[in-house]
Amino acid sequence: MKYSKIIYWISTILVLLMVGIGSIGDLLLIEPVKESFKQIDLPLYILPFFGLAKLAGSIGILIKSQKIIKEWAYSGIIFYFIGAIYVHWAIGD
Repeated sequence: MKYSKIIYWISTILVLLMVGIGSIGDLLLIEPVKESFKQIDLPLYILPFFGLAKLAGSIGILIKSQKIIKEWAYSGIIFYFIGAIYVHWAIGD
């Protein structure tokens, strides 16, 4: 039981760091992020939306009182990663 909680929190923190830091880059429209979107032919106007969605998902995972929000946040982040994997696979990246 104790090890499963440790593994849960380590993996959750790693995902939150990756998604949370990525959301800042999306929201600020930094040049490397814009270049990666140009490379895969995605419109730049969707970057702030992705950034806000990733930030909201990160905050939603940290909320303890609302289980449904946490479930939706995990689902959203999973769908985001699946979509990103598919886009990179589709363009041969």
